[in-house]
Amino acid sequence: MYLKKIFFCFLLILTYGCAHHSNNTTPSNQFQIDLANNYNNYAEKSKERDDSKSWKFFSDKAVMVQKSQNVDPENLSKWKLPQNSVLELTRARLVLMSLLEKKAETIWANPKNTAEAQLFFDCWVEQIANNQKLLTNDINYCKSNFYQSIKTLIFRIDAEKEFISYADNIHSIYFKHASATVEDSSIASMQKLISELRKVKTDMNIVLYGYTDMVGERKSNKKLSQHRIDSVRNILINSGVVSNDRITTKAFGEKDNLINTHTIINNPHSRRVDIFLYKK
Repeated sequence: MYLKKIFFCFLLILTYGCAHHSNNTTPSNQFQIDLANNYNNYAEKSKERDDSKSWKFFSDKAVMVQKSQNVDPENLSKWKLPQNSVLELTRARLVLMSLLEKKAETIWANPKNTAEAQLFFDCWVEQIANNQKLLTNDINYCKSNFYQSIKTLIFRIDAEKEFISYADNIHSIYFKHASATVEDSSIASMQKLISELRKVKTDMNIVLYGYTDMVGERKSNKKLSQHRIDSVRNILINSGVVSNDRITTKAFGEKDNLINTHTIINNPHSRRVDIFLYKK
């Protein structure tokens, strides 16, 4: 009898231990399963080419996802990145984070494409940070596949929307501090965009997202981001290239700052309106 009790207790401990271990090592949804597999596969490829840094980085990320931990796309502030790559990477992360927030349309409906987009963003960042000169092909591989994954994801979300050339047609218009006046450097960008739209035979639809930096009160910044949207919309309408009914807008204020760090609150890259073009 005594031995039976010991054996029974041992079974309980073993069963609980296994269940507990399983709960901590099994991804909770298909997105996490795909993401963990992607990280593991990329780690193995890194191992094959004797890239020990990448192998450890992606292996560690795979383990975290397998434990059902929340793993966001890489935070750029923790990496030492060349200045000429920061703007493009931060814009790319902004787009990716915006899509990840649409869980019903991305994580739940399109887990495979969403997981691929996150993998390729992370490998793009990691390859640039590790070795910019020797890994040019790897950087380009991650970058081009990231944009392709994003484009595929957007097409799946709304099959009616056809972005002209997604990587090249996210136009950002920048503004003076605490103002809805377009920066001189962005006037040429607006003129170029208007010229491109005049060449397009099909009627274009435009989405305008407005942002501010983190200086000032949140409520005021929300209004300021709307004023900046209005400035860009008026320029487009007055040029005659698009009618008001083809423009949709959203004012974000200081949300989704382009460089999300408390040390750069007066960030000129966050004082902007992003312009997205698509045709039906």
